[in-house]
Amino acid sequence: MAGKVYLIGLGPGTKECITPQSLAAVDACSVIISPPDALPILEKELQGKVLITEKMSPIARSKRAIEMAENGTVVGILSVGHPGFYAVATTFLDVLGDNELDVEVIPGMTMLDYASAKMGSPLGRDYSVISLTDQASPWDEIRSRAERAIDADMVTVIYNPIGKLGDGRLHEIVDYARNIRNSVVGLLICIEFGKEKIVITDVENFPFEEMTEATLVIIGNSYTKKIGNRMLTPRPYAEGKGY
Repeated sequence: MAGKVYLIGLGPGTKECITPQSLAAVDACSVIISPPDALPILEKELQGKVLITEKMSPIARSKRAIEMAENGTVVGILSVGHPGFYAVATTFLDVLGDNELDVEVIPGMTMLDYASAKMGSPLGRDYSVISLTDQASPWDEIRSRAERAIDADMVTVIYNPIGKLGDGRLHEIVDYARNIRNSVVGLLICIEFGKEKIVITDVENFPFEEMTEATLVIIGNSYTKKIGNRMLTPRPYAEGKGY
């Protein structure tokens, strides 16, 4: 009898932000596949479970979970943030293909949700979310998307700003934004798992030296402003207009 695979979102890395649905899914699993740094926040919930924490590629991890589930095991793959948001669900479902194995995606708070709340309200108007990693798309294509989002005066959210090759790609995007306007910028700088620093600045003073691989960057549009230690993209309402 086939088992099941849960793709479980843990949110930004704090126990308080893990949903009851995610905790229930963890409880249902006998085997958990997880990055090692995610384990401490679920120490109690993981007692008695088989833990697989070895480093694997997303494809190898997916194949292993599928094989175990096909042999009757209920397996959970843990993912920071939301598993379908630049995370495990995309690769897993692609590898799974037409296989009718029982799979459930358990949502988690995205890093964008968390960062925007910590910064204030930077997403009051339309925004674009772009990852600078080229594992799925050529760099020229990614850069073009980011430039078009900035040209369209959209708040631009950047995931994976630093890769194995360093921060050269981020420099290109920030330089482009600087040539358009001196936009307010917010950064959620992940110091270590579950610990972060919020910086609100502008593209002219972008703190490249503070960046880590897990940092999330929000480049504001022409409406975005800094108020105290908060970032705000206002959305004015007029009586009798709009929705």
